[in-house]
This record gives sequence, structure tokens and C-alpha cells, in this order.
Amino acid sequence: MKYLPMSIVDHIILFLCYLRFGNTAKYGLMRPDFDPLYMLMLSNTRLLPVVDVGTYDRIKPREIQVLPSLTSIEGNMVTFSNRKTHHFDAIIFATGYQSTMWQWLETDDPGLIGDDSMPKCKHPDHWKGCNNLYCAGFYRRNLGCLSEDALLIAKDISDDYILAKANGFES
Repeated sequence: MKYLPMSIVDHIILFLCYLRFGNTAKYGLMRPDFDPLYMLMLSNTRLLPVVDVGTYDRIKPREIQVLPSLTSIEGNMVTFSNRKTHHFDAIIFATGYQSTMWQWLETDDPGLIGDDSMPKCKHPDHWKGCNNLYCAGFYRRNLGCLSEDALLIAKDISDDYILAKANGFES
């Protein structure tokens, strides 16, 4: 978007998605009425609905069935917006995401990541923690800000290297 208007970037994104995924509507995945970047700009939460590439690869051969939105649940019977009903042995509502980062990340930096698995600091200082721990593209803005974070991190590492070299330390 540094060189092209958002509408053109949106069209490029949608064209590349079409090349990769084809017509997703034939599998029950309808595209939103707005283009992706425009929709992101309109969103108050900066969150967009996405389907994981691996999930899509299982939807295409019909290993996973995409159903219309549901309108009611009575016991084990679910009624969908197309008025069809289906019986289910189990109904699981996957309504959110909770990171398992703290199960594998070992750090003594109490200030970088909050309990919600997001950076504690607000933009623009969200990317830097203590002890050379960084977060790139991890803030509640969007993935388009990943490059901004990466440049800040690269500059910080470069500055540390130059300072260490000037003080006679080699990494």
C-alpha cells in the first residue's frame, strides 16, 4: 500500500486468493461484501474472519462440510438458515482463540506479553521487551503492520550490535 491505492491492493489480494482457492462459494464459503483491506479499515476490532489454508484444503474434498448459519438449537437438533435440520451427537462452539504461548515460551520478561497473549505495551512500543525478546506483527492492528515492527526490531538489533562493537564486544 506504500505504492498503490488500497482498492488496487484489495483487487490484487482477491485475484491471488482466487488463483489459490478458486471459487470458494461452491464449498459454502461466501466472501464478504467488502474487500479485505477496506473491511479491515471499517472494523472497530481490527479482526477479520479467516479460514486456515489447511482447513480449506479439507473443505475442498468435502472432508469438512460447511453449513449455513444456524437459527436454533433444540436438544441435538440444529436448524439452519436454509430451514434444514441436522442431528448432532455433539455441538462445539469455537468462539475464540487462547494462545498456548506461555506453555512453551521461557522468559523472565514480565512486561512484554499480557495474560491475553498480546503485547502489554500500547503502540508504538509494543514490539520490544527485555532481554532481546521482540514481538513482530503481534499487536491488535493487523498483519500489515508486521513490516513496521520488523523494521523497528532490525534497527534495534543493529543499534545493539553497533554499540557492542564500539565497546569492544563481538557477537
